[in-house]
Amino acid sequence: MHRSSLSALPLLALALIHCNNPMLIVDVDIDYLPPGTQRLLLVTTLNGQPGKEQRFSTDERRVAVNLPTGATGTVGLRVYGIDAGDCILSEGSLDAPVPIGLNRTEQFRVKMSSPSNARCSFTVLRTGLGGLVQPDLKAVWGSDANNVYVVGGGGQQGAPLDVMLRCVTDSAACSPLPAAAELAVGNVYWGAWGADASSIFVAHSSGQVVRCAADAGSCSAMISNGMRQPLRSIWGSDPENVYAVGDKGFILRCSGSTSRCNAMNPGDQSLSTHGFTQVWGRDSENVYVVGGNSDVAACQSATNSSLVRCRAGSSDCVKFAIPSTISLCSVGGGDPQRVYSVGGSGTIVRCNPASNVCTKLNSGTTAHLYSVWSSDPDNVYAVGTNTIVRCQAGSDACTVLTHGATSTFRGVWGSDPQNVYVVGSGGVVVRCAAADRACAQVTSGTKSDLSAVYGTDSNDVYIVGANGTILRRRL
Repeated sequence: MHRSSLSALPLLALALIHCNNPMLIVDVDIDYLPPGTQRLLLVTTLNGQPGKEQRFSTDERRVAVNLPTGATGTVGLRVYGIDAGDCILSEGSLDAPVPIGLNRTEQFRVKMSSPSNARCSFTVLRTGLGGLVQPDLKAVWGSDANNVYVVGGGGQQGAPLDVMLRCVTDSAACSPLPAAAELAVGNVYWGAWGADASSIFVAHSSGQVVRCAADAGSCSAMISNGMRQPLRSIWGSDPENVYAVGDKGFILRCSGSTSRCNAMNPGDQSLSTHGFTQVWGRDSENVYVVGGNSDVAACQSATNSSLVRCRAGSSDCVKFAIPSTISLCSVGGGDPQRVYSVGGSGTIVRCNPASNVCTKLNSGTTAHLYSVWSSDPDNVYAVGTNTIVRCQAGSDACTVLTHGATSTFRGVWGSDPQNVYVVGSGGVVVRCAAADRACAQVTSGTKSDLSAVYGTDSNDVYIVGANGTILRRRL
């Protein structure tokens, strides 16, 4: 069997590897290597807890798995031979004790064979709603593998409204949760966020915020002061600081302990005839809200775009200074010194929270951009019409990535810099990695339009979209 030189793969390490760290050296016996195999995928666990994934060439037959200092227990190793779309063509597995004593390195062998069942990394889940007409699903959030919430409603004529589903790790179908009795009928849920399994908050198009608890299996509407407007997005730093935003410049801050939401001063009166499309934050003192027109057109026009910052210690939000005649509709990551917002005609701005000033970047595209997300300051992704762009903290010019797909991308999320998923129309899913200028299309198993992606770790990733589409990545 051919072997390459030793490859150091820091799969489970949380810091730099030291000489006293336990390590497994694994020889991969791939005598069984079906045609079409593009890469090997190594998935690790430590005492059942997932580590990072690593992809490597089929020529690399020996790998080193570095473990955290002081690790004990059992290491789980699964190796998959995958094709270009992340479908499994061969597999092998190993469970081994963490090396102890003076000899902190042990060597093992994993033999590849035909998979126990043919599958791709993403599989389709059922909604559990029954009926021929399924609702459009708008958002997904989860605290852990057994508490993933999917929300939405409407879409096709006759599709159910007020849809909220809970998905768990071992089920091929998600379970509907009853709508809160206080809600106005004929509306939909637009966004979901939670602090933990007992504190899930959902934005409703009736202008109400709903709170759910996994152990109770039910939801109830929170009390809200002020005029109600349709809510489009929700995010929180903790159960006492949950923000929901929507039409006519409406911003609510909600408290889990009081079950009450209070309207805030948005800091930009020009939005009274338009609205906010998204809220996102870093902590309770750094919450960012962006908007213009309160629908997709917000990313295609330069009408009254605005970005404001809200703080837990104040009922007034503060407007950022942004370049004129730009349109914005999404806000997201970076680091404490940098916040990014994206919108129409390839607009990307990087904002400084200390000065409340935003600077326009060279995005490299004129495509409309609908969502932004980052794993770290050097991996900031903006996605939109047939376009994926990656920006870095040290540069005012972003890089347009190739992906080989035709799709309007609506959602982006990653478990780490090497596993970033972008989803869009036509059932298109692509995976991007920090070191690559090209993203790879992944087999999704659906042609439905996809709207959002979120995961609890690299091996529990959920994608939702039109016609009741729920995809789960589980290897």
